[in-house]
Amino acid sequence: MVGSDPLFTAIKADSQSRIQETAVSAEALLPGGPYDLWRAGETSRRMKDLVEAFAQFSQLPKMLNRQAIQDTLLDGCRDGLFVFRLSRPDHSFRTFWREQPDQIALKDAGLEVVLPEAATLTTLSPLLLVPGVLPELWQTKELPLKDLYDFFSGRIVRVQREGYEESTTIPRAERSVVDAAVQAAVKERRLWLISGRGSFFAEELPAGVLSDEAYLQGPPQPIPARDVLPQTLPEAWGEETTTALEIANALSTKVGKMLPWVTVRDAIDGAFRARFLERESGLWPCDYAGARMVRICLPREEAVQQVQVAAPQPSVHDGRALATESGMLVAEASLGIEEIQNLSDTIGDLTKTAVGLNLLFHLRVELGPVSQVPGETMVRINELLGEVSDKLRLERG
Repeated sequence: MVGSDPLFTAIKADSQSRIQETAVSAEALLPGGPYDLWRAGETSRRMKDLVEAFAQFSQLPKMLNRQAIQDTLLDGCRDGLFVFRLSRPDHSFRTFWREQPDQIALKDAGLEVVLPEAATLTTLSPLLLVPGVLPELWQTKELPLKDLYDFFSGRIVRVQREGYEESTTIPRAERSVVDAAVQAAVKERRLWLISGRGSFFAEELPAGVLSDEAYLQGPPQPIPARDVLPQTLPEAWGEETTTALEIANALSTKVGKMLPWVTVRDAIDGAFRARFLERESGLWPCDYAGARMVRICLPREEAVQQVQVAAPQPSVHDGRALATESGMLVAEASLGIEEIQNLSDTIGDLTKTAVGLNLLFHLRVELGPVSQVPGETMVRINELLGEVSDKLRLERG
């Protein structure tokens, strides 16, 4: 004991002991920093050697926590101050920059800490290409691939540190490495690529679309299902039908650029699921090549309602065919339960016989007397009717 404090506490407090508990900053480990860890002209050092230097050399602080030095170097890698490089058995390299190396790499005694100006990246995280991550990468809302390739050519950029600004070098990366990151960013819905008339998002990129003229931008906004209906997108519709391709072209014209097919497909699919629209023919879902074969129309119930408003209703006529002003033949009768079952059995034959014509069925459900219908019975019947169509619902007058 020295005075009232333990001896080790007193030694730590003495500035001449150079014992330090807190981690140093990553910038202090760079060449020219206060610890003089790099020899002149040296651009890489083994991480193991940098960590052990604080225990080997008397002029350096004695770090009580060895892990703190490694953590500081990891912070420098994540901040872009260092590139970590690991040699493979085939003499190729694996690199880490602005990301956390895995535990296998960290345990390898050959893991190197490389200065960015001397490093060539072999991998690039797609997360780094997102707007706002790398300094000076995105100048506008659109990023030409040519500018992206130039960015990874050893460019020097200005970055904001804690309370000050400094210059740092962006490591070099071959075009193939940048292309792989672009591929992943598009497939993972992080970026949207436009190349000529091609528009790609959430999908694999075909060969040849990654050119200097292509450009990236942030993910497209989802299109509400109602935006593909005739009243909001009349330019895509004929009299009563359209195709998925015509909807895609009309939406693209409206926004001023070719939209990715997945965005258009999601909007059309939403309209199908909401029963705003119906598929008349063609396979669904489909790719862009099959979009011209998918014919789309308004729901049949809506079309029937429009005809009923325009034309007088025929009277019940015990099943005899009537001609209406709309040019449709109508057979109307009140059916019992067994007769409805018979109708169900003949639906297939009726459809085949009326092929090429508009065959529509209207259903009216009555339950009464109203005063004798319990509330729970009405609720249950409405649940069962809802399984057939959400438009079938009993209402009290």
